[in-house]
Amino acid sequence: MKKTFSAILLTASVMGIGVSGYAMNNFYVNLGAGYAAAQNMPSAGSFEEIEGVTKLGTPGKVEDNYGGRVALGYMWNTDTHVSYGLETAAAYYGVTKYSNAVAGVDMNYYGLELLGVGQLNFDKLRLIGKIGATDEQFHPTKNNIENNPNFTSSQQVLPEVGAGLAYAFTPNFQLGVSYYHTFGNDVTFNNDTDATNLPSVNLVLLEMSYFL
Repeated sequence: MKKTFSAILLTASVMGIGVSGYAMNNFYVNLGAGYAAAQNMPSAGSFEEIEGVTKLGTPGKVEDNYGGRVALGYMWNTDTHVSYGLETAAAYYGVTKYSNAVAGVDMNYYGLELLGVGQLNFDKLRLIGKIGATDEQFHPTKNNIENNPNFTSSQQVLPEVGAGLAYAFTPNFQLGVSYYHTFGNDVTFNNDTDATNLPSVNLVLLEMSYFL
C-alpha cells in the first residue's frame, strides 16, 4: 500500500495541471465517453453461489464496457507552462451482467469524483495528471434474487488517479484521451456480503474540454 501511495504522489507531482499559452484562469466543462471495466469480477459459474439463486441452465456473464463522465472544474496558471486546478465529476463505470435460466443481476457502478488536476503545457499539447477520490456506488438490478438481504446497493470513498494527453485547438476548446483508475476491492459471490464490495475500475475515455 505504501508503494502504491508513493506511486500516486509521484504521478501527481510529475504530471502537473493546466493550460498553456492558450490557458486562462477560468471554469471549464469536460465531457468524456469510452471504455470502462471493473477488475477481477466473479466468474459466470460463481453466480449460482448467491443465496436464493436456483441452479438451472448454464450461467452466463456479459460485460457492457461503456463508460463516461461529466466534469466541472476551475484552472489556475502559475506561468506559461504549468497550470493546476480542481475538478468534480459524475461518472458511469459500466455494468457486468450475470444470469441463468431463472435469475439474473446487473452489477451497475457509478462514481462521484473530486480530483486535483495538474497540467504541463507544450505549445498546444497538454500533459494532464489527476489525483483524488471517488464516492464509488453499486446499484444492482435483480431478477428473482430479491430475497437475498445482503445483495444490496453500497457505496465507498476510494482513491482515484488519472492521466491524459490533450490538444488545444482553440483558446477555449481542447480534445484528448484520458485514463482513470479507482482502487477498490475484489467482488465475490462466495460470501454474500462481498457481492457489495466496490471493485477497482479502469476507464479509457475520449474527452473534450470547453473553457468558459
